[in-house]
Amino acid sequence: MSSKLLLRLAAFTMFVYYILHFTSIPNKGMLNDTLPDSLSTPMTQLKINYIGRDTDFQIFYESNIYAFSMALALVFILLWMLSDLTEKYKIIAARLLIPFIFFLILLGGEELLYGHSFAGALSLISALLTGIAFFKMRGLSIKINLIPDED
Repeated sequence: MSSKLLLRLAAFTMFVYYILHFTSIPNKGMLNDTLPDSLSTPMTQLKINYIGRDTDFQIFYESNIYAFSMALALVFILLWMLSDLTEKYKIIAARLLIPFIFFLILLGGEELLYGHSFAGALSLISALLTGIAFFKMRGLSIKINLIPDED
């Protein structure tokens, strides 16, 4: 399997994650309708100061959902664009993949830590595919020999 195909599969995995995350966003102001009163009322009553702006926790929460959706879209787009560089500019593409691998591993770990197992699995699958593409571009192969050779 080529590095280009591996990166496109990783990008597609992140696209699936993006779509699932984006479609779970409630319409603006509709968060109160989707949450029980025992949760939505405290979210609107809790006032916080975030980067010099006074707001309630519900708006803070919704804005973070949108921001994370944009970050997922950016990862998908950049992985797809990097897949086009794998044949002509292998060294540059491989160097650019290193931060993506670390980001996807950390993201997957954080998601698993906080109980988002499906999202964590998608991130870790994408990290694995990106890592394999990285090693293929660098001309390295990973050989796993479960049965040692007899000398």
